[in-house]
Amino acid sequence: SLFGAPPMRPLFFDFPDDEGARRIDDQFMFGPNLLVAPVLELGARSRSVYFPGHKGVCWRHFFTGATHHAAVRETVPALMEVQFPLFRRIECGP
Repeated sequence: SLFGAPPMRPLFFDFPDDEGARRIDDQFMFGPNLLVAPVLELGARSRSVYFPGHKGVCWRHFFTGATHHAAVRETVPALMEVQFPLFRRIECGP
């Protein structure tokens, strides 16, 4: 890392003002723009994901392109054979 920040870090590292991000212990950021939500249950086909951030931040599923707004929790597909829950941070309208 150029600035000494760890590449894998808790959500609150990048979203210190997001109260919801402070409570999440089963997701992590990989750098400032990738949100990883590991599937922790054997045989799971979906999982609940908290999308951190504030107004103007959205998350695009890396494989499907589905977009999710920040500061909400949603259930997303977790099809490990083809697409695990990986999201890219994007800017979105108000």
